[in-house]
Amino acid sequence: MQSPDPESQKPKIVRHTLQPNEPSLQSSFTSLKSWIEDSLDLFRNDLLNLLYPLFLHTFFDLVAISSDEANEFFQMHSTDFPHKRDELNQLSSIRDPLHIRENTLAYSLRTNKYYLPLSKYAFDLFINFIEEQSLHYILKTVNQYIDIKVTLTPNTTLPGLLNHPISNTPLTLNTYLVSKETEEAILQDEQYKYDHLETFVTQLKKQRSEQTPLDTDKSLSIPTHNTPSNISSEIEKLKDLTKRVTVSKNTLPSICCYTLHNTYDQLTCSEISDNTQLIACGYQSGVIEIFSVNGTLYKLKSSSELETSDIREVIPKQKNSPTSTPVTENNSNINNLYTSLGNKNKLIGHTGPVFGTKFFSTNKYLVSCSQDCTVRLWSLEMWICVGRYKCHSFPLWCVDVSNDNFYWCSGSADRCVSVWNIKGVVRLLVGALSDVLCVKYHPNGMYIFTGSSDQKIRMYDVLEGSIVRTYNGHKDSVTCLSVSHCGRYLLSGCKDGSVILWDINTCSIINEYLGHEKAVYSVGFCYFGNLLVSSAGDNSVRLWDKADKVCLGTYFTKGTPIYCVKFGYRNIISCYIIGVTDICSNVKGVNNNIYCNIKGVNYMCSNVKGGNDMYCNIKGVNNICSNVKGVNNMCSN
Repeated sequence: MQSPDPESQKPKIVRHTLQPNEPSLQSSFTSLKSWIEDSLDLFRNDLLNLLYPLFLHTFFDLVAISSDEANEFFQMHSTDFPHKRDELNQLSSIRDPLHIRENTLAYSLRTNKYYLPLSKYAFDLFINFIEEQSLHYILKTVNQYIDIKVTLTPNTTLPGLLNHPISNTPLTLNTYLVSKETEEAILQDEQYKYDHLETFVTQLKKQRSEQTPLDTDKSLSIPTHNTPSNISSEIEKLKDLTKRVTVSKNTLPSICCYTLHNTYDQLTCSEISDNTQLIACGYQSGVIEIFSVNGTLYKLKSSSELETSDIREVIPKQKNSPTSTPVTENNSNINNLYTSLGNKNKLIGHTGPVFGTKFFSTNKYLVSCSQDCTVRLWSLEMWICVGRYKCHSFPLWCVDVSNDNFYWCSGSADRCVSVWNIKGVVRLLVGALSDVLCVKYHPNGMYIFTGSSDQKIRMYDVLEGSIVRTYNGHKDSVTCLSVSHCGRYLLSGCKDGSVILWDINTCSIINEYLGHEKAVYSVGFCYFGNLLVSSAGDNSVRLWDKADKVCLGTYFTKGTPIYCVKFGYRNIISCYIIGVTDICSNVKGVNNNIYCNIKGVNYMCSNVKGGNDMYCNIKGVNNICSNVKGVNNMCSN
């Protein structure tokens, strides 16, 4: 049997042949539009959603007949859809059928059906009208390009291309705070016996036994045993979690704000490590600068320098890397292995602006992406580039690292997402209709979420490389994403200032939070609580309740946007801004502020050592906030 010709599988632009006495394409659309606009208010809103996809496909069909008629039709009716201005700008230059194949949005519209929910009575009215008026072209277009979902009850799902969720695919959303190896290491260590950490881990182990175990066949193959550095960082994570502050809408968290001065509009991205001890800043020059918040950065000595050290005495005493755990002056042997670098250091290698950075959970490595179309892996112990990866042909906007530290992903202007390990690219995820602006791993590492300029959020199965969920609700580009630590909720920020909380499994909107006046740069969840945090270009940090749309608190800077915000393990929020002054009295480059609220009244006190401002939140509970050497913050109950 002869195999089908591949050319026959491609979408084709076919000229529509009018039947005798059938209205022209333009008059068919105009007739339908007039009828919908004159219909009863009860059904008009439902029927109006039909006009946009019909307008687009009528325009595409007219392009195959006459480019002048198509352009006249486009100019006449495009102003009726102001909420679709960005999409229409992408389509306005189409003058030839070949342009439709080359235009990503037009090609997607012609090869995929447009999802449209419609009430049963409105659908019946629509069918009756096109039959009475003999609008066969409209009926043919609807059958070929529009997927109408007739409902008996009001449907909150928004219409759109590829909008309907793929709900038939079951998801595995179970997550665990730490690995089994870490739990066993703590329970078997004598130093944690009868300790509160042992009690906490026992509870986690019980919860693990009650949940459905993760299917290892559903994830990429990774080493069966966790590395010692991962176990060490997870133990430190659990120690911090046991000391966390309980936060709620009645007990708001403290906010620690770091300001970077003298950037001269060169900063392009910033990132805070999971334990909030390190800050990474990317610049237009391609340089990455790393700041230590609570200590000194160290570099591992070279082999020639280590020859003069007695390594046998030092290594057993040094359990953690100085990068992953702040080092104090009491560690007398630290100089035998490491060289002090101060509280900041630079990573040089990219040849274009750096648009994204992400720390590994161990703080031993950093991954970055740039306009030079490369992803780089940096060692924060040797302070060198240990890996340079390239498969994208356009600038990269974002990166993220999986919780197991074995994989990372990148999003690009070529509308693709690449999944990497130290050997190179292992998956290529496609499906976005425009630039991928943000990527986020699910805590269990089995799924990746992407936010795009096409206003959609997509959830990919990493193993299959397929889209398992699509989230539609934003009205502008999706700029940032965060997944709850339980793995069941997704938080997204948008260019228009809105923040949306999603149910991951059902793709439904739980709450939409409005208040930011400019693009949202960062969002996050607290640990073991219902609070959400967001930061935006309107110079504010806002706190939200998961169950309520009301803003619980708004904290403004003097006049600078907040680029990154994150809940630490102790439920203290860390955020990062650019200083408003070019001349700074702090030679280290980073100022530290703590914002809180005492019984609803803001108090400000200055710290003599650091010149820092501290605002505290106390409602019947005594919190002790102290600043050590101007940068070290400790909060305890």
